[in-house]
Formats: sequence, structure tokens, C-alpha cells
Amino acid sequence: MPKTPKSAYFREMHPYSLEEFWSVLGLNMDSAKKVVSALKRSGVAKAVNRKNFDLDRLTEESEVIAEEISENSDIAYVMNYVGVVYTENCVLKCYPKYIDNYSNDPKDEPGLVKELRSVLKAIQKHNDKVQSIHLYNGEERSTFNMLGLVLHILHDYYENGIYTNYQEVIETNGEGEIDWDRTINETFAYLKDNRPYYLELKTIANQTDDFDYFKRLHECIVTECSKYLEDLGLTELFDDVPFVQLTEASLDVFGDPDYIKYRLEREIASQFVTRKQMLLKTLYTYVAEKKTDEQEDSFSLWGTNSLNLVWEHACGEVFDNHFHDDRYRDGVLDFTLPRPQWLLDGSAMSCASRLIPDIMTTCVMDAEKDDEVFCILDGKYYIVQKKNNSVVGNPGVQDVVKQFVYHRAIRDHIGVRQVFNAFLFPCLNSELNEGEDFLIRGNVTMMDWGTKGNELVPIYLTFIRPELVWNSYIHSESCKNDLITAMRKIRNSEDVYGDVLKKR
Repeated sequence: MPKTPKSAYFREMHPYSLEEFWSVLGLNMDSAKKVVSALKRSGVAKAVNRKNFDLDRLTEESEVIAEEISENSDIAYVMNYVGVVYTENCVLKCYPKYIDNYSNDPKDEPGLVKELRSVLKAIQKHNDKVQSIHLYNGEERSTFNMLGLVLHILHDYYENGIYTNYQEVIETNGEGEIDWDRTINETFAYLKDNRPYYLELKTIANQTDDFDYFKRLHECIVTECSKYLEDLGLTELFDDVPFVQLTEASLDVFGDPDYIKYRLEREIASQFVTRKQMLLKTLYTYVAEKKTDEQEDSFSLWGTNSLNLVWEHACGEVFDNHFHDDRYRDGVLDFTLPRPQWLLDGSAMSCASRLIPDIMTTCVMDAEKDDEVFCILDGKYYIVQKKNNSVVGNPGVQDVVKQFVYHRAIRDHIGVRQVFNAFLFPCLNSELNEGEDFLIRGNVTMMDWGTKGNELVPIYLTFIRPELVWNSYIHSESCKNDLITAMRKIRNSEDVYGDVLKKR
């Protein structure tokens, strides 16, 4: 790493002008242009017109500007990423859009670090394969991601320990397997009744070879990876891989890169344990690409530009989703949602695709009274707000229609049980009071669906403290009790639809 990198926090989906980039990072204008250009090339940032910027339409090509990096104050750059990006000797820590109470005031940083740390752990659990880690496979690689590789090596070390090879040691009267050839040839036998008896037995023991080349190489690379994170100032964010120094040796003592790669290739060819093979390939990639990362224009990142998928999956886990593989299964009910039926040229056919809800589960409100609610939930990574007497940042009409259709489709399967239909949104930090995890702020109806007297219940707008979801997901814990508490509040409310969840 050439010198101490610049470091700053950036909010996901917030528009930053070029001037704000160089101001926040403490760069000159030319350096800021290089950073933004690298972010645009990688898809981490998108250029938009600040005057008509619409977050909900950012995915549409018409909203994205394809021009060169501009100092025009009307042009802004939106971070379409959550995680860490390292480029042009700058570290950009991109935090989720629901964190709206952070300014560059240093006293706010510990809370922000804590929240971002939880998000990164959730991303890793969701699918660490989405990180761009390219391992040696005998072919050329087109891209390389040092930060992702470093974290992969460190996580592997803390889960599986250091690479080991074993050497055979011959012992006298040890606890290992007896080596009868050596025992017969190298010790004395005592004869009794024409039978030999050996007082000394040569035994074989397998011991870890502390001087093994690959063990020491692994220790060196793990130490370098820890130092890499420390130099980037990321040890606080990735606290599950704390700093470790296993050796003072540098990579140079193992030979030049070509020699190290040659040794690794031979070890890979002779190794039959899959996990060890993968580790050796990872070490090969590190050695092969280390010089590439030391160049000033290197680019690496760790995180995701699809936090919505992580949110949806995490909600399904913490609320005990029973809908899997196109079927609902909870030990009692087992059914498949219907497919569209087509009639074309007199032939009846069914469509290959079917309705796939995010989450379907049950909540027991009162076991003694057989009080059970069937829940149809949809995790939505949207920031819903009021603006000029209208709602903005909300799911589209198609999402609303689907939730009502899910209720209609399952009605005949669940019988007369009560139903709770809801969108699950991450709540802005500024909108939740201390100790408050769930907030139901309203509901959605359409036509006569969800209105009083109709068989379909309204879709409730449920806002959740994101940290509750992430921490529960990371530790494989349930949030059902929190959901039950929220539903009980609806029963006791003055809402005209509160009787939807009143036990009949």
C-alpha cells in the first residue's frame, strides 16, 4: 500500500456532487475525478441529474447520465452499494440508506460503525460467494478483488486454523501403529516356548510438521492480510477477524512469486483433501495478484449492490418462512399455489411460473384459546415517506396486487383462520424511539380489497428496526414474538380495520 489511504463514509442512494466527493475525502479535484470515474466503471456509483433525481426510478436508463465526470453542480453521483470500496488509495465505507441520522461529526461514528458491522455480517452470511474471489484454476483471470480475497483468507483461518502437513515419526513403545518390519529388524526378541517376545516395539506416529513450507507460507499470508485490513482502517468494521501476527517473516523469504506458485501447484496436485485444495488455490491467487493490488489504480470491494435481496432473505429466516420450493409446508398444511391457465388455439396449457410469496408463516397469539394467525409477509427494502401529501419511496401497484392475490389464493387452504398481510420495511433511524423495534404506521387497500366487509384483509405497513433483523439473522434467532406484539397492538387499536385480528 503506497501511503495511508483517505477514508470517509457515504450513504447508499444519496446524491453527492463531485465537489462533495473531494470535500468529504479530503482530495484535490483531479483525484476526486479519478475516484468517481473508478466508481462509475465498476457500477458502484451512477451519475444522475440532481434537479430531477428520483430514487424510485434510478434503475431506469433514462435516469442515469452516461457523460464524462463533470464539475457541474447539477450532476450528482449516487452510491449504489453497501459495503467497503478501496480505489485510488481511498477507502469508501458505504452505509445503508435507512441510516439517516449520521453526519460527519466524529461523535456519531461509533454508532454508525456498529450498525454497518451488523449489515456486513448479514451480507456475508447471506452469500459470501457473491464477493469477487477468483481462485487459481490453471486459466487466466480477467478481474481480481484483493479486499474480498483478504477477508476470505482471514475467515477461513478463524474457522479452520492454519494449514498443516504431517510427518511420520518412529517411536519406541509409542501409542501409534506398530511397525513390525522395524521392530523385527532393529530390536531383540526373547524366545519362550519357541515364540518370540519383543519388549521394545517400534511404532509410527503422525506429527504436525512445524517447519513445513506451506504451513509457514499460510502463516505469513494470514499475517499480511491482517496488516492489510489494519492499514485500510477496517479492523473495527470486520471485528470477527481481529488482528493477528503469526510470523515476522515476509513473503520474499519463500522465494520469488514464480517459485512460490510452482511449489503451490505441486502441492495442489498432490493434495486430495478438498478444503485444503481450495485454501492452496486461494494462497496461489494471493501470491499471483499481490503486485497488481499494489498499483495505484487497483480497485477492490466487499459488500453488495443488492441489499434488497439480503433484506428479503433475512426477513424470511427470522420470521420462519414455511414457503419453500414452490410449496407451503409447516407440518400441518401442505399446498402449492396455482399457476396461470392459458387457452391458446383451443388448447389448454398451464404457465411454467407461479405465484411465489416472500414469507408465509403462522403466529400463535394465545395457545390456550387456539388463537392462531396466518401471516403473509413481504420484505421490502424501501424507504417509505410522506412528501407533499403523497407517499414516496413505496412499492409499486403490482406489489400491492400480488399481496392481495396471495391471500385470495390461500384462502381455501387455511380455512377460517385470521390473516395478517404486511409489507416489512426497514425503518429510518430517525423515526424510531429508543427501545422501539416495530412500528405499524398504516395499511394499504385497493378497490374493495382490504376494506371493511371484504374477505381480503388490508396490507399493513410494518416498519422494523433493521439492526433487530440483522442481528437475529446472524445469530439464527426468531423475531416472531416481536411480530405477535405488534399484531396485539392492532387488535387493541382504534383503527377501523383493527377487528381483522380480533379473535371471533
